[in-house]
Amino acid sequence: MSKAVSKKSNIFEKTIEFEHEYEFEGNKISSCKIRKPRLMDRIMNSKSAEFHGFNRDETEVQLISRLTKLPVEFLHSLWLDDYLKIDEAFANFFVSKKKKSTQ
Repeated sequence: MSKAVSKKSNIFEKTIEFEHEYEFEGNKISSCKIRKPRLMDRIMNSKSAEFHGFNRDETEVQLISRLTKLPVEFLHSLWLDDYLKIDEAFANFFVSKKKKSTQ
């Protein structure tokens, strides 16, 4: 099922289609959305990591959970290839799509 999305809204949110279908708390999940992070997400995540003593990987999963609205427990159940799709979508928010002129 494809949905038309304007380019403008696509800048701040991405949809990730998983390679596998998951069942979590009685729901089937085959995709998710991730939104572009704000500075406050980073600050809140840092405070949480410091308070809970999270390592780097745990801190990353907490941030991804915040941005996708998926529970950490669900993210822990993902196959690595599907988690890496989320990680790639996150990283792509920071890659410039503009091409520099060669003239």
